[in-house]
Amino acid sequence: MLCESRQPCVLPAPVSIKSRRAAELLADSLRNELKLGLRPALLLRSRLEEAYGVKLFCLEFEPSGTAATLCERDGIGVGILLNEKNSIRRLAFDLAHELYHVVASASDDEERLADSFAAQLLLPSEEFLGTVDARRGQNGKISYSAFLEVIREFGVSVDAAVWRLNFLTEHPARANVEDTIRRLRQAWCASEEKVALLHPPKLPERYVSLAREALRRGLISTGHYAKCLGISRNRAMAEQSELLEGEGEADL
Repeated sequence: MLCESRQPCVLPAPVSIKSRRAAELLADSLRNELKLGLRPALLLRSRLEEAYGVKLFCLEFEPSGTAATLCERDGIGVGILLNEKNSIRRLAFDLAHELYHVVASASDDEERLADSFAAQLLLPSEEFLGTVDARRGQNGKISYSAFLEVIREFGVSVDAAVWRLNFLTEHPARANVEDTIRRLRQAWCASEEKVALLHPPKLPERYVSLAREALRRGLISTGHYAKCLGISRNRAMAEQSELLEGEGEADL
């Protein structure tokens, strides 16, 4: 607002969802509208931020393992808060789950429907099963290493992929699914463990850019800039100096 550069949220208005199938159809429709392609988890955050005006923040809060959402159709628009304590692959599902609460009206069974929406959005049934089937051996089964490749390819967590495959195929007992998840986690290679521990930026890129613009134009103080970005005052002063030094550069 200070920079007079408001970006409204252009996601479709919330619709009423009454069944799992309706939630999945909504996921298919939104995946196409957002142009997420065949590996939606890899593009979801950037598309929501840059093309649809959603503000995404990643901060620590309790209890761990959860995500929270703030939805506002007026004022600043739509914001989603994700839990920084979760792995980057888990956060993909968290984001998809919270997105459901933005594009669907509240209902009695909305948490279950949000999970169905997220699973279909990130792991579309036909594409996911086709990728799994292509890696099956002659015995019709897929090895742990091959399935881990599928998980890496889709950019989701082990839990999300295993539960999705369980839902779309044989529906074994819950204990068997949880045992499979445990074994796959053990098989996860060291390099992927490091990737899983990475986290996305805490603040939206556009938010940081606007804060720098407001500082450069004298719309906020150095102290307020430091508070907005969660940085030290010394670092804020250094960034202000860099901004002022670049003011003499020619325009493009």
